[in-house]
Amino acid sequence: MKILPINIYSAKNIQNSQNRIYNSNPIFTSQNDSFESAPKSMIDVQFETLENKIANNVQPYLEATKDKFIKVAKIGYDSQEKLKIVQKGEQRLFSNVVSALKNDSFENAEKIAQPYKQYQNNIKYFEATAKNMETSSFSTPEIQNYIERNREKMYQNSEEVEKLEPIYDRVEESKQNMLEELDKYKFQNRKVKDLADVNKSATVGLLFSSYQEANDIIKEFNNLKNGYKNKSIPMYQLEKRLEKLHYNVDDFNPTSEKKNEDLDYIDRFLEKNKDYYVTTVSKDYLKSVYEKLNQKSNEAIEKYSNDLDEYIEQNSPNLNQDIIDKTIETQNKINERLNNLIQAEKNKFYEQSYKDFQKNNPDF
Repeated sequence: MKILPINIYSAKNIQNSQNRIYNSNPIFTSQNDSFESAPKSMIDVQFETLENKIANNVQPYLEATKDKFIKVAKIGYDSQEKLKIVQKGEQRLFSNVVSALKNDSFENAEKIAQPYKQYQNNIKYFEATAKNMETSSFSTPEIQNYIERNREKMYQNSEEVEKLEPIYDRVEESKQNMLEELDKYKFQNRKVKDLADVNKSATVGLLFSSYQEANDIIKEFNNLKNGYKNKSIPMYQLEKRLEKLHYNVDDFNPTSEKKNEDLDYIDRFLEKNKDYYVTTVSKDYLKSVYEKLNQKSNEAIEKYSNDLDEYIEQNSPNLNQDIIDKTIETQNKINERLNNLIQAEKNKFYEQSYKDFQKNNPDF
């Protein structure tokens, strides 16, 4: 039975031309009347109707399938909790890697070795630009002279800077070896993937099942009934949600093909995972594994960090850091000036091109 919303007036005669209602019988007969009081009996009828339909169609389906779906839910929850341990363990191992590359040992070593790479890159940029200027339309005698005058300066103090090469290579080698070793400390176990597959199947079986649909119906019914009783839901919202709930209840057919497919899926899932608690790894085992992996990870990081510290301590005293810093600074200034000269020629070219365009197109 569908209950239509109650109008404030039951009109007997409508004069359309004046758009007014005449000879109407008001439901509200005093200033104390309200929506909460006026349609109570009609709302009660709707709740009774819904309650009967749910008791006859929805509740029996829930009772008949509850045990199966609870088993699926328990497996889903257990696999989810185990996957949380895996996720937390993997995040911890990854955090170890990130922290290792930023620890004092590696940061200090890279700071010392970094000028070597910068020195090489500055020379590559200078030579590439010089080669480009041989055929570029932006090249000028001033730029060519600047390149020739400063080429020797770009290579000065090379012997001092190249002392950094073995340090640079050692830092890169240490990083690479450490990362390769840390990559081994992962829980390579087929059963972890199996856990993820089980969890995914259980989630699909529950979220998109008719059991969930039936549960949602009963939950909404109880929410509306409590809201109506406590007057916590506005009447217009209550009527709208009741109407929608009527449609959902009427649409729920416990013997439909969809319901049968859902149960078949659940039956297959339970059959496939009947030995789930015997064959899957335990939470304690997972925690123990990741504790050991984390310990090995930290030990490896400490080993590579200490080795690098020792190497830097033995080799860095032979470096003249002032000469290296001034060399890099000189290179940077030469390249910056070269870039500015080229950019100035480009600007002249674009400005002249624009003037020529205006001259040839005065009406544009």
